Amino acid sequence: METFKVVALGALGIASCLALLLVAGRTWVRWHRLVVSLVALLGLVSQCIFWGGVSRILKGFEVGGSYFWLYAGLGTSVAGMVWALVLLGTTFSSRRLTD
Repeated sequence: METFKVVALGALGIASCLALLLVAGRTWVRWHRLVVSLVALLGLVSQCIFWGGVSRILKGFEVGGSYFWLYAGLGTSVAGMVWALVLLGTTFSSRRLTD
């Protein structure tokens, strides 16, 4: 698989998980919000593990060049995971949602 395809699929995966979090934030049914947030959180954790592994392998082989996009992917994944955890926390502590 080509490098551009891997990066494009990774960016698409991160974007889809962030879109799921946006949808979960607007859902009124508590268990829908819980399920959608957990799916997005699982996707973001797997993306973070994947891109962290790629950057560790590249650094281990001392591959030169810029790691900016790897760090950008890791940072976006971590920010999305924090967003998902905050959304899950507000889902569990919210009393206005009855379902």
